[in-house]
Amino acid sequence: MLHRKIFLPVLIVICSMTACISPPEYDDVPEIEFISISTDIVDEGFLVQPVEIVFGFTDGDGDLGSDTTRNIFLVDPRIEEPIRYRIPFIEPQGTNNGISGEITIELTTSVQLCCLTPETQIPCSTPSPNFPLDTMVYELYILDEAGNQSNTISTTPIILRCNQ
Repeated sequence: MLHRKIFLPVLIVICSMTACISPPEYDDVPEIEFISISTDIVDEGFLVQPVEIVFGFTDGDGDLGSDTTRNIFLVDPRIEEPIRYRIPFIEPQGTNNGISGEITIELTTSVQLCCLTPETQIPCSTPSPNFPLDTMVYELYILDEAGNQSNTISTTPIILRCNQ
């Protein structure tokens, strides 16, 4: 009987506390953060194995996904020609429309990474014995369906072996 007298008030307090916890509120402008990259050393040229880049996201109005729009922009700042990916539709979490999670994009074997050294004017041209390595990073941002652009993040440095 004593256990019931203690159990019921404790249960009511726990239920009250959990009912008061509200879901996180995110800004309507998407926010992203770099999480990881699967490798940091590759040979110049077309990738032999896929490279995965993982980043986290939040979006307050939950309008990131699309069936048709390519809304992830992956940019090599040395070249500035973005590779574009599509975020599929993401189901809103809970009663508000805010969403969060992780996205993995895969650079496939059709992606070509090129060394750009002081001696090379054309990417992926004749390698220079004076520059056996090059370093690059990717910059990444996303757009939501309302056109809001996220912050820009950078991957960790990627070492390119130029004389392969």
